[in-house]
Amino acid sequence: MDTSPAGFISCEDDGCKQLHTVVLLTQAMYSAAQAREWGVFTELEQQRAEPLAMLATLRPPSSARSIEAARHVQELLLINHNILNIAEQERSTIEVELRHFREAQQAQQAYTRNQ
Repeated sequence: MDTSPAGFISCEDDGCKQLHTVVLLTQAMYSAAQAREWGVFTELEQQRAEPLAMLATLRPPSSARSIEAARHVQELLLINHNILNIAEQERSTIEVELRHFREAQQAQQAYTRNQ
């Protein structure tokens, strides 16, 4: 069984090339999410949309390629799960910051009213 990383996939057909592109873009999205570079993340997500959509239109891979394709789909699912975890942590952080902002704003309004 080939255990080479996604960056070294040998592709001879369009489906493999599309899957390879999706894996690489998803890995880059994960790196951007880890770095909290959400603008870069969004750009990569937009770049990934077309090759991801094209995968749905392709014929299923041959049995020899289906195991490889399944491995890459599992990798995509794991990376997406990790991205969702990062996004959830970021959302929680933003919620706390917004709550502190609202509390400060309410305190300032109360202070202004009592002046």
